[in-house]
Amino acid sequence: ILTNSMKLEPSRTAKFLDFIFKAHAPSRWYFGHHHNANVIELGDTRFECINELCFVDCDKDGNFGPQQ
Repeated sequence: ILTNSMKLEPSRTAKFLDFIFKAHAPSRWYFGHHHNANVIELGDTRFECINELCFVDCDKDGNFGPQQ
């Protein structure tokens, strides 16, 4: 059980993803395979959580986004 006085250190993965986010400032960041889709905008980046039945695909014109 965690209490308010306990502080967890970020994992190496979390630190690496934070580094990538700060270094590249992507316009879109896809993540997921969770049960629900969700969109969060932080600054100029749109984070899209895709649900477990979706995937991100790219068409012949270079457009990409979640697909069902």
